[in-house]
Amino acid sequence: MLPVPRTPNSHKSEWYPPGHGDFFDAINNSGLLDRLIDAGKEYVFVSNVDNLGADVDLKILKHLVDTQTEFLMELTDKTKADVKGGTIIDYQGQVRLLEIAQVPSEHVEDFKSVRKFAYFNTNSVYINLPVSDRISECFNKNGLFTIILTGTQAPRELWWRGA
Repeated sequence: MLPVPRTPNSHKSEWYPPGHGDFFDAINNSGLLDRLIDAGKEYVFVSNVDNLGADVDLKILKHLVDTQTEFLMELTDKTKADVKGGTIIDYQGQVRLLEIAQVPSEHVEDFKSVRKFAYFNTNSVYINLPVSDRISECFNKNGLFTIILTGTQAPRELWWRGA
């Protein structure tokens, strides 16, 4: 998960908008994770700053607590207005997040299709804090939250199969 700035004075090449992809590094490196756990916090809700309608749904939070769910990503039915962002796909039997930035230009219209990709990732996630290290390791290993660097494309199998 590089580049990741380690100090406020890090070189500008280490600063870029990775989305939720660096949440785990940021919360760990800053010491915030330990402070939240020490304060008795169990769950965190993370959403993009541009998603002004995002808020904690108490029914979802109750479900997490009741079922001891460690991670939940909110999805919604994709509409024609949902042209940016990501969708959930099946890739080699695993759930993966496919972002528009990973889609080759010749397949962007396919990606925008509500028939081919029925669900839209709202970028609102709930995370169980005590197990966030394990979740982070799983995501890094399996590529669910892959940081997308400029020019990076998903393997061809990702963008033509759809959900």
